[in-house]
Amino acid sequence: MDKIKALPEKTAFIIGIILSVSSSLLFFPIGNWIMFVLGAICCILGILFILHAANKRQARIGKNHKD
Repeated sequence: MDKIKALPEKTAFIIGIILSVSSSLLFFPIGNWIMFVLGAICCILGILFILHAANKRQARIGKNHKD
């Protein structure tokens, strides 16, 4: 978990986008439930990476813009 937190925001965002896009490719073979579940897990992980990157960016911008 510490390694994920140590990722820079741009890297975490790119990993999240790649996981989200690649998971959509796994949703096409609907007949195979294992692929469907793996695609859903990849999509959720991608969203978590994107949210983590957004949170890091918001914290960094918030520190720089104290009014």
